[in-house]
Amino acid sequence: MKKLTLIFAVFFISFIGYAQDEASNSKIKFTDGSELNVLIIENVPGKFIKIKLPGNEPTIIDYKNIVSIKHKSFVYHSKFKLPKGFYMDGSMALMFGKSSEFSSLRAGLGLGVTGNYRFNSYLSLGLGSELNAFFMTDGAFSFPVYARIRGSFMEKRVAPIYLIDAGWSFVANDSESFSTVEGGWFVRPAFGIRINKFTATVGYQLQQVTTTTDINWWWGAGDQITIEERLMKNINFNFGLIF
Repeated sequence: MKKLTLIFAVFFISFIGYAQDEASNSKIKFTDGSELNVLIIENVPGKFIKIKLPGNEPTIIDYKNIVSIKHKSFVYHSKFKLPKGFYMDGSMALMFGKSSEFSSLRAGLGLGVTGNYRFNSYLSLGLGSELNAFFMTDGAFSFPVYARIRGSFMEKRVAPIYLIDAGWSFVANDSESFSTVEGGWFVRPAFGIRINKFTATVGYQLQQVTTTTDINWWWGAGDQITIEERLMKNINFNFGLIF
């Protein structure tokens, strides 16, 4: 009976110790994508942590190899830092606006790609191009080619961002209203948010176009050629991915 009681006591104490260890465990995510649920026995914020793995000696891990730590009493998330270098952006945009002051509302869809050189979290420079297709009224296709300035206001995994695109946009128009349509300068400032490598921005897109209308009067009064410069204005909702 005493032996059985002793075995039960040892089991009970072991169970309590295991439960306490589990309650004290932290969930750690590393930069290589792996995760561990371990007991942290020493924490020097910003430098290293010492963890205890089951059946192993204590191990020291540098903070530079840690993405996040979740514990019942504290949470840590590393800053968002991509190395300096070249990156690509893929984007999709929804656009709403007018092709001139008196035209009707129209909608558009844009698909683009941009190559950027990242100097730091606050500044990157790049070149990009898009295909914009407009629907509803006054349908048209435009092909902006632009330089881009982009940056974040802080080094965090979720941070506000800014970008400015400026360049030249070519236009193809299938409307029978104009004899020719020529593109012009293009500019698009935008502000938004970055979550890790995903971006969402709202911008105001301006594009100059020149239309030529050639009217041949049926009663033989001659041709009338009208040249008009238009400023296409669109609100731009852009969703992108850095890769």
